Amino acid sequence: MWPGEVADDATTVKQVLTFAPEHAANPQKWIFEHYRAGLEGFDNWIRAMQEGKVSDMGVRYNAGVWLECRRNAVGFLEEAKKRLAGQVDGPFDEVISNDGV
Repeated sequence: MWPGEVADDATTVKQVLTFAPEHAANPQKWIFEHYRAGLEGFDNWIRAMQEGKVSDMGVRYNAGVWLECRRNAVGFLEEAKKRLAGQVDGPFDEVISNDGV
């Protein structure tokens, strides 16, 4: 794929479902000085709160971004299931029925 090219639905879904857990695992290429995602991100946040090092704007911004991601996750999976009808319905149904948990 070259920048600007549109991938087919199966490729797009595969890329998203590959990227999300990779990002949450904090690989070196995604790590900035104090940034972490997933469970490490929660640990950073707790530590920053305990040490009084949080930025109120940063907390509000990140809470909003992650809330938006969580709200859109199920919708993304529902649309992916429709676009890939009959190909991987079972796994999509299982995750969608758990409300993304």
